[in-house]
Amino acid sequence: MDGLIDGDDTLGISSSSTGGPSASGMVDQATAMFRAVQPFGETTGGSTQRRSFGHDTGGYHTGGSSSMLGSKEGHGRAQVPRGSYHQQQSVGRGGRRGSRGRGRGRGRGPQGPGVHRPLISTFMVDKGVRQLVGQFASETLVQTLQQHNYLCMSHLDEETRTSLSIPETIQSYHSICPLENFGTSMQQPSCVASVPMLAMKAVHHGDGAAYMLRRFDGRHLVPTTELLERAKKAIDTWSTVANHPNIVGMREAFVSEEFMDTPSMFISSDYHPGACTLGQLYINPVKDGGVQEEKPELSEEMIWSYLVQMVCALKAIHSAGLYVGPVAMHPSKILLCSPDRIRFGFLGVADVLVGQQGPVDVQAAQLLDLSALGSLILLLACAAKNERPSLDQMIVSYSRELCHIVAGLIASHKGGFQSWRNVAAALGPRLLDELGSNQSSVDTIAMEMTKEVENGRIARFLMKLNTVVDRAELMGDTRWAETGDRYLLKLFRDFLFHQVDDQGQPLNDWGMTIDAINKADAGLNEKVMLLSRDETSMLVVSYADIKRCLIASYDEIKRHRNPYHTHM
Repeated sequence: MDGLIDGDDTLGISSSSTGGPSASGMVDQATAMFRAVQPFGETTGGSTQRRSFGHDTGGYHTGGSSSMLGSKEGHGRAQVPRGSYHQQQSVGRGGRRGSRGRGRGRGRGPQGPGVHRPLISTFMVDKGVRQLVGQFASETLVQTLQQHNYLCMSHLDEETRTSLSIPETIQSYHSICPLENFGTSMQQPSCVASVPMLAMKAVHHGDGAAYMLRRFDGRHLVPTTELLERAKKAIDTWSTVANHPNIVGMREAFVSEEFMDTPSMFISSDYHPGACTLGQLYINPVKDGGVQEEKPELSEEMIWSYLVQMVCALKAIHSAGLYVGPVAMHPSKILLCSPDRIRFGFLGVADVLVGQQGPVDVQAAQLLDLSALGSLILLLACAAKNERPSLDQMIVSYSRELCHIVAGLIASHKGGFQSWRNVAAALGPRLLDELGSNQSSVDTIAMEMTKEVENGRIARFLMKLNTVVDRAELMGDTRWAETGDRYLLKLFRDFLFHQVDDQGQPLNDWGMTIDAINKADAGLNEKVMLLSRDETSMLVVSYADIKRCLIASYDEIKRHRNPYHTHM
């Protein structure tokens, strides 16, 4: 297996695997299981006897009367009771909720129409009056987006940056932050390659977007012209699928000596804040201090979702005449992004490191992708039960349908699935589940965005209002803000924010304030009474009059603005 160092074949996809059955024995076992274990509760010949698929014979034998292959469909699903809208509302797809940080402990909530959309009565406190919470995006979504922005904009303080010898800029990138243990990554080679690599977050000067920079140590991989051309060719080759939702796209390759004064090659890729690898989550979860961490929950529903997403990526890759390869299929190179999004994060990099050794049989390589995918799912499924990868163990703990798919993938070059099309056909109902989950997520996000669109309109109205009200002077006229239309706007500002009750106590009714702003922005003919603070002046005007006065006053300020400043 090119690209896999000795002793690190976690997926068991090479003949040098240690511990457990050999690769050929695993494939023979998977072939027998694929032919015998039919999905949807059927077995060949109608038999429901217990079957044990031993890797020693490569076949299977029957025995006993209890059913080992009894349907376990839905095993491990997270049962989330139907509760209030806020209990079910999620940033993720399909009602999935995370109970732990960084997306850990995910599980699916209730599925079906109406799960994401609350009842109209949920936000109603009176006829025609909504609660304040119904006016703004959910706090969960806001916190998630704020956390993503924080990670994208984060940077090291000067003392830390100097102690780590990290430069302020690397060519066109700044705000550089390591994404992994700095010392370990610089000294040890990658778990699936023989070159030490360091992943960093950096912001590009041109578009202001955050990217992931991967540095290849120039002392182990000399950045020759041939290597750089190979990297640029790989980026061009993979550009056809770089924007796929389950792929981390490569964007740029260059050589720089600004980092540790050693010429090294860098490859920039899309940055997904808060992402972690499947290996970090489910295979070997370790905290920063090196302490073993408890593995998060991995239900069968989640495994199905991950499998469907990876098959979706394989469809795009194989249709483009490309293949993933064993290195990029390693669990340490597959990202889990929020919310529950699987992305292949190392595509094309192996092509750069290893290079193409003669012509490649693309069809055989694509079959190897299917086999590696089956081994990966087997590894995740058994890791969730704290067991070594074993088809015998999987068939005890998971549904017949999942075992059938995994066996067919592993045995892809011995009678199993021959292409992504066969896998997609077998995944039919699960594909529809994932599609429905994604569409529910789109509806939820669209509903949340609609609230923020309305809030943006309110913000623009308030910015114009406060630009006019209480202005000290305009073109030398110190009483400009106290006369004419501006005085009416000042009274309206007090009506919005400075109201008091009969006892002189301040009123803090956001619902009334937002309702009045919406009416003024729409220019309704409804009348409103405005009272001065000393109660000597009272005006009865329409919201249309308020809108007209605001437009006229703001346009007057715009006519006298500094032409060299930002346009208003």
